[in-house]
Amino acid sequence: MSGFNPKEGVPVGKRYSEIYLDHGKPIQDHPRMRFRLAALISDTKPFWIDEALGQEAEKKLGLKTPYSSSSSWKVILEKWELQDVLDLVTVAGHFIQRDGRGPGASKLWATLVNQIFSDLNIAYRVDDQSGVHPYPDEEYSRAKAASIAALQAPRYANALNEFENGSKTISVDNKNAIRRTFASAEGLFRLMFPRSPRLTASESEQIAPLIEKLYANDTIAIGAAKKALLSFKDWIDACHFYRHEAGKQEVSQPPLSLTINLVSTGASFIRLLAELDAVEQA
Repeated sequence: MSGFNPKEGVPVGKRYSEIYLDHGKPIQDHPRMRFRLAALISDTKPFWIDEALGQEAEKKLGLKTPYSSSSSWKVILEKWELQDVLDLVTVAGHFIQRDGRGPGASKLWATLVNQIFSDLNIAYRVDDQSGVHPYPDEEYSRAKAASIAALQAPRYANALNEFENGSKTISVDNKNAIRRTFASAEGLFRLMFPRSPRLTASESEQIAPLIEKLYANDTIAIGAAKKALLSFKDWIDACHFYRHEAGKQEVSQPPLSLTINLVSTGASFIRLLAELDAVEQA
């Protein structure tokens, strides 16, 4: 019997909770997060040889670890304050880099921890130097919520799917987050202008007459919106750096801060496109 093939646009090979579960607002803490961090520590060889991470954490944090107690990391992390658990992420990243495995090892550690945070909708992300930061910021949250609200019509289902699934991969796969945010905007643009094969800065000039129609009789709004159109062109060009990078087989991962900026900005433009399209469809 052949396997089930989902409809086009639905990601395959993902866990059910990754695709269909509404995680709501990011949370600060979760028992599964602590459990998975403990499991990750136990699975990272440099950490458990001679309880090396335990020794390091006791020196840096002043807390008992498996090095000086009979408890496991799983038991210990259940009891620690959240701030100490997050500090341990940074201590571990610095340790593994100093241990001789270099920045690549610490980046891998950050990636694996970010995967845990992303899977469980935890409100933190780890940078490439193992520092922990609140995530997402308020500006991103507002832009994302407003864009999702603007894409509820069936006409925008594919654009919504691209945007939501791209947003979920911030810090886990930043290139994918930018690419899928761009794909959401491009999909909307091609709905509005079927003769345009792709979204480019020059092609986006077709939006100008729609802006004049949307803000008819409000010259100030028209002027401001046309300046925003110039920003939209710059955003399109910026995203192309992470869609096509000449001379390289694989595009490097963009920094987290830049990714959030590009996705947040893209979210605002996606909402504007949806509003312009709605006027045309009315």
